[in-house]
Amino acid sequence: MHYLSSKILSVVAWGVLLGGAVAVAQDLSISGAVTDEKKALVSDVSVVLRDASGKPTPQTTNGAGEFKFESLKSGKYELSLSKKGYESTSRTLTLTNESRVVDFSLGLGRISTTLTVTDSADTNSSTRLYVPDIEVPVQTSVISQQTLRDQNINDLLTALENVSGVTTQKQYGSMEWYTVGGFTQQSGNEFLYVDGMASTGNRANGQLTNIETIEVIKGPAALLLGTSGSSQAGAGGIVNVTRKKPQAQPFQEFFYRAGRWGLNDVGAASTGTVFGMNKLRYRVDMGYSRQDGFRQAGAKRFNISPVLEYLINDRGRVTIQESFSRDRFTEDAGIPVALYLKTGFPTDRKFNPPGDYDRYHDWQNQIRFEYNLGRGIRLQDQFFHEKKYTNFLESETLTYAAANVAAFTLGRSDFFSARHLRPTQNYVTLTGTHRFLGINHNWSASYNYQDHYSWNDRTGATIGSSTTSFPILPVLDLNLWLAPEFTENPVQQTSFPISQKSYVALNYNTFNVQDHIELTKHLSFNVVGSRGFTKRRAHNDAWDPATSTFVSRGVDANIAPQNSTNYRAGLTYLLRSNMSVYVMSSTNFSPVTTIPANIDPAIDIKDLKDPINKNYVAGWKWNTLGGRLKADFNAGKNIALNQFVTVFSTPLNMNVSVQAGQQSSKVADLDLDGYIGWGVHTIGVYGYAACRYDSFSTAATGVNSNFTGRRCTYSNRHSGRSYLTKQIRIGNDKRMSFSLGATYRSRTVMSNAATQDLQYQGGWVRFDAGASFEVTKKWSVAVNIQNLLNRQRFVVSQINGGGTSGQVYPGAPFAATLTLRYQFNHD
Repeated sequence: MHYLSSKILSVVAWGVLLGGAVAVAQDLSISGAVTDEKKALVSDVSVVLRDASGKPTPQTTNGAGEFKFESLKSGKYELSLSKKGYESTSRTLTLTNESRVVDFSLGLGRISTTLTVTDSADTNSSTRLYVPDIEVPVQTSVISQQTLRDQNINDLLTALENVSGVTTQKQYGSMEWYTVGGFTQQSGNEFLYVDGMASTGNRANGQLTNIETIEVIKGPAALLLGTSGSSQAGAGGIVNVTRKKPQAQPFQEFFYRAGRWGLNDVGAASTGTVFGMNKLRYRVDMGYSRQDGFRQAGAKRFNISPVLEYLINDRGRVTIQESFSRDRFTEDAGIPVALYLKTGFPTDRKFNPPGDYDRYHDWQNQIRFEYNLGRGIRLQDQFFHEKKYTNFLESETLTYAAANVAAFTLGRSDFFSARHLRPTQNYVTLTGTHRFLGINHNWSASYNYQDHYSWNDRTGATIGSSTTSFPILPVLDLNLWLAPEFTENPVQQTSFPISQKSYVALNYNTFNVQDHIELTKHLSFNVVGSRGFTKRRAHNDAWDPATSTFVSRGVDANIAPQNSTNYRAGLTYLLRSNMSVYVMSSTNFSPVTTIPANIDPAIDIKDLKDPINKNYVAGWKWNTLGGRLKADFNAGKNIALNQFVTVFSTPLNMNVSVQAGQQSSKVADLDLDGYIGWGVHTIGVYGYAACRYDSFSTAATGVNSNFTGRRCTYSNRHSGRSYLTKQIRIGNDKRMSFSLGATYRSRTVMSNAATQDLQYQGGWVRFDAGASFEVTKKWSVAVNIQNLLNRQRFVVSQINGGGTSGQVYPGAPFAATLTLRYQFNHD
């Protein structure tokens, strides 16, 4: 009790510090007005201020065409302005000991050669148009670079805690799973996008050293980014990460991060012009991370991402971007639920034998070409090719019979996989702004081609066989395991002779047409039509494991071509220039891309139904305090049809996969992000998701499971996060900040089994904190604390099963991280 009281007092004291601290030096500001070529004031211009580190602060000009950025310190800054129909422009300036007034005059639509910020061509992520987000009938949550810095985040799973309605899991020690709006996106599905291009295969928990922002586009409305291979991806939403781009202003940075569980991170970044040529710019980001990990789930991660951008002329540019990642993980199979619930059983050790691993190689190649064709028409072509290799050997399955008290043992089996992926994509888009019959139209026409080619190396003792399990110590005596001196020397499989190769080719061809119509000064209509064509080809080739040579090509197991027509339509009404309400409906076609290995034999794969996702939403957006604080609320219903579900077949006496009728989720999401004054930056998100099976039907015989009315697995009814950061200026060159945050998860559904009593894992609240000090314009130091109150025994992820079956992952106790950062070339 004394310990808890002291922790509560420390939190109260922290809150007083956040609320009561005041600046001890006068804040500086940058303000100005924006006019057009006729000297008329221009409102609703997007104005982005970036400091020397590249951290963006957005605003929009008011009705008088004015903007103002306050609470600034001395140093070098860049202002970038953009508005549909006008030329984008930018300007750099230096603040010393006085505020600055800077006015702009915007010309009509060209690419400026002085533009040094090229974030996704300055288009809206969900439309790819030059349309302000407040006019788009879609909820898009954005995690900024500032949020990543404030919270000292270097992995995607932790970052996504800052988005409403999104919960994340890390399973087996490495693989990422996301749940958006109640629908879970599993490993292996094309749910994660990189600069708008689908990244296929299992998702390793990688670094964010080369990432600028993270965007979550909710529901099937994300269809403009292309057909996704996940049958549920369009139902909940997608995650799109945008990588950092070059800038003309030179900037270099180094950082070192150290923390509990053996964490050591180093990173570096450099950007500027090549040999002083303003038209040729570069950027290189590099990071290395090593950690032992809680529960000995360690990782060694490396990433390097070079970028080269050439401004052809005042109309176009070409960007070449590479990214190479090499990751090594030691695996963690979790803890059986029954052991986790056992009083006093330790949760800081894993059951995997020594030698379990997960390895990733990922090489991404991207070329982006943009050109202004004149008369309001712009061309963009984006090419993306990825080489990915994943290889793991891990104890995926743990079995513990809680009823057998006499035998206190644990069963295990190892699983092996080696997968090669070679996806190629090309996305070409024409966008334009025209006035027709007295009405303004922002339109686009695009073609998206995706070829997701992959193969798996299967192992076995004979030609054409397929073995995925290998011998280890199959039964673990838990009494021996609990002894402090316990060590294990299991039989390790070191040879994996190839006996079969399984090939899959997935081809997507998608055509999109979009029109954003300004019906009146306040009312706009956004409509998208999409037509998709999908083809899947697969075969298993026999190999001789003795000689590692090809023997014969297997029989094709293809799915009939799938075609679909999709739409998105929504109305937005501007209550004021900074506030809007909207309604929207959409569908998204997600073809069958993976046939479950245990599919019911009664189902002909050529007769598999097309998964379709639908949603109906209404929302409200508000940009206040000069555009520094944004609020976004969205409520509606998401529906997923024809999903695969595992059920028990009586005649086969085994679990089989069939297609369910329908799942639906009632959702409500609220996002707050920005400055509320007094140097306080706030993030507040809340998500509600009630996901259930509405109906279940199958033509297969002997299936005795009925999912109607059951809750969706891995879903939380309620989730939320708040995070406050208070900044305090100390002189011209020094600044301090203090942060306090909390993350909430309601109880998690563990299984959709018929038994409802032990189906859940209880909810939890975790507190975090941070403090940073900018010693000079170059040096800074930060301390971040996760699980401030040292909460014990809470589950952050789970695998399979409900009741006392299945496996869970305990959350980590108190951990602190120290970050040192050095920046230079400010002047």
